Amino acid sequence: GAINQPKIQMSEKESSLVTHLTIFGPASVNEIARSLGISAGETSAHLMSLFLRGYVVEERGVWGVVQ
Repeated sequence: GAINQPKIQMSEKESSLVTHLTIFGPASVNEIARSLGISAGETSAHLMSLFLRGYVVEERGVWGVVQ
């Protein structure tokens, strides 16, 4: 299907997060942070921004990409 162009482009780190979740599947903030070598706080902030724009979802502390 068609993909709507987001109003805000993804940053490089946000893109890395989405790529990680796409390849490796759902993960916790700490797992993602460890894999990408960034802090849990920074990871959480990026995930929240991605969530608000409809790229990712969270369930019981586990984040995944929107299918």
